[in-house]
Amino acid sequence: MLESIVLGMIHGICEWLPVNAERMIVLAKIRLFHATDLSGIIQHALPLRWGSTLALCVYFHQDIRNIFHAIITWSKADEKVKKITALMTGTILVAGVTGAILMIFLMPLSYYFQTLGKIIALLIIILLFATSILQRKIQHPILKNVQKLNLQDIFVLGAIQGLAILPGLSRTGATIACFLMRQFDQTTSIRLSFLMAIPFMLANNIMLGLAKGITFSSGAAAGFFSAFIISLLTIHGFLKVAGKIDLYKFTLLFALLFLLSLSL
Repeated sequence: MLESIVLGMIHGICEWLPVNAERMIVLAKIRLFHATDLSGIIQHALPLRWGSTLALCVYFHQDIRNIFHAIITWSKADEKVKKITALMTGTILVAGVTGAILMIFLMPLSYYFQTLGKIIALLIIILLFATSILQRKIQHPILKNVQKLNLQDIFVLGAIQGLAILPGLSRTGATIACFLMRQFDQTTSIRLSFLMAIPFMLANNIMLGLAKGITFSSGAAAGFFSAFIISLLTIHGFLKVAGKIDLYKFTLLFALLFLLSLSL
């Protein structure tokens, strides 16, 4: 029971940072709980994933409701909600095509599939450092918000989402980094990245549940609720802290955290 609670807490924090939450779960099981048999780790982590996913849906429930309402009553919908809806729809389509291409051409070459994720992650980190330097030099940067979303943003962000199927590349980290490099403010970058993650997390969880099965136990329930509560707190804290930090500092810190994740 204690192990499930601790692992849920770790997942509830790491899921929203540019680190691989599943990798951190494995490290925790080995170093904290001295596990030697890691078979079925994905199946055991599934309740944690569902807890984090539910927390995201609960935290952004109003945004989700607005998106569905906009789809039904498009002509009467608010322009800001229309932009977010277009972003969600467009990135899913682009990510699907990008992911399919990677699966077809690189999946058979498992070595290159593993290496490419790390190369792209390193490239993103370098670009984040460069972006932070440029943001520092500009006294009053003109930052983009939701209303400034355009087709180029949707295409680039969708491609990044598709590339996130590569091992070693954090979907959340890569998406937030992409928003920052596209000159969006940090709060918008985080909120939209988390919203964009919802359909992918739901699809991932469902596919893993069908493939691996779901374990029902008191430990699984404890892990689920632990991940759910800590995820809510982490999401809220991340947004609050980000809004109080200068953009170039936030970009620099995010780049350092992304770099640290590669060494774990």
